[in-house]
Amino acid sequence: MTPTPSSDSTKHTGRILLDYGLRSSELAHSRPSWLIREKHPKTREADWCVDVPKGARCTNGNPDAGQGNSTGADLHNTSEPCSQCSDRSYSDKDWVDDEFHEKTPWHPKSKKSYQYRVWRIPKESALETIKEWEGFLQPDQQWPVTSSTVLRDVKRIRDRANALSEDNDDLDGINRPIHAHALRHTFGCRLAAAGFEPTVRMRQLRHGSYEMALYYSAAWNLRHRDSVQDSEWKANEEF
Repeated sequence: MTPTPSSDSTKHTGRILLDYGLRSSELAHSRPSWLIREKHPKTREADWCVDVPKGARCTNGNPDAGQGNSTGADLHNTSEPCSQCSDRSYSDKDWVDDEFHEKTPWHPKSKKSYQYRVWRIPKESALETIKEWEGFLQPDQQWPVTSSTVLRDVKRIRDRANALSEDNDDLDGINRPIHAHALRHTFGCRLAAAGFEPTVRMRQLRHGSYEMALYYSAAWNLRHRDSVQDSEWKANEEF
């Protein structure tokens, strides 16, 4: 049986989200031009990074009636944007106007999303991931399945983990829903565990808030503890 793009994407989805922390919408609209090799700002050596643009064409919409979808991926057979892009709000995005949205209906969450690049973490697995990602994009010059399929891929990964745990007592199953954004949070935790400073984590995750970068470290727990203690002291003073 010839694998369809939707069945083949599952093995790439989990690795990309864990190694590069993209949002599911970004992954579903990724193109080969997003994956580049440039001089790393710190090491000054050539390395891979993900350069999310401020906007992109979307052809993930349903094809015309009767066109068919024999491969399981209709997006490269139609010029219509997906429903998410068609309905995407941009009133809070000062770089997007009506004309921009008409030409490039997909645009990232915030300015930080395209101002910061996601550099490869120093692990060979991350290098393998981005090279395989690039190869997967080549046939259609874009991610060959929709955003909803990315979400289903994450569910498939969870189901496979549960199936493996049933046959192996040393593995724990995942007895709760897992969302694509949870893998982005895991990427943040991996950055913290690898010793990346909060400012670096903020750029890698393309957050606009330093507080969010602290969320993935012990510093967040300390701040939360101090906040709770401060509230308790104030409450005691009132009584």
